Amino acid sequence: MVALTPERAVAVGEFGVVAATQDGGQLWHTVPGAGRGTLTAIDAGGGRIIAVGLDGAAFEIYWPTEPESEEASEVTDEPLETAEAEDEAQEESAPDWLPELRPLDAGTEQHLFDLVLGASGDGLAVGDRTLLRFEGGSFASADAHESLALDFEWLGGAALGPDASLWAVGRAGLIARSGGGGASFERAIRWSDVEIAATSTAEDAEKEEP
Repeated sequence: MVALTPERAVAVGEFGVVAATQDGGQLWHTVPGAGRGTLTAIDAGGGRIIAVGLDGAAFEIYWPTEPESEEASEVTDEPLETAEAEDEAQEESAPDWLPELRPLDAGTEQHLFDLVLGASGDGLAVGDRTLLRFEGGSFASADAHESLALDFEWLGGAALGPDASLWAVGRAGLIARSGGGGASFERAIRWSDVEIAATSTAEDAEKEEP
C-alpha cells in the first residue's frame, strides 16, 4: 500500500486487485482494469504511482487531483456469468473519483516482486532474473556487471539510498548496488559467502590450536 495524503491511499494484491480510498481508509473501492494477474508492489514518487506484479505486469495509476463525484451508480444483483461481465459491471458501478489504470510495457514476462521510486519519479523494479530501471515513465533493462550473474538470480527487494544509489536484495543474501547516474549494478555482498568465510576461519583457528 502507498499513502499519498492522510486521506488518499492505494493498495494492490492478488488477482489484480487495486483498491483506493479517499477518506483515510474508512471505505475502500476496487479499481477496475488490472486483469487477473497478481500485483506485488506499489510505490509513488515525482507525481507518479506505479504498480508491478507477476508475469511482467506493470501499471501507472493516475489519480485526478480533484475528485469529481463521490456517488456510485446502482449495482445490479443479477449473477455475472463471465469475468468480462464482472469487470464491465465493476466499471459501471465505480465512483467517479477512482484512479485510472494505465498499462505499462515492462519489456519482460518475468515476475516482478518489488519496486522503488525516488522523488523524481524514477526508480527500480526487481524480480526473477530481472533488474529494470524506471526512467521518464518507461522501463528499461538495467546494466549488470559480470560480478552479478543475473541469469541465475532471484531479486525480491529494492531500495533507494540517501545518496541516490539503487539497491537490490535477493536469493541467498545477495545485495547488489548501483551508484546512480546509470551506473551498472554490481554485487556488493552475499551473506552466505560471509557465513562460509567465517566458518572456514573458525575451523582453521581450531586446527591451529595446540
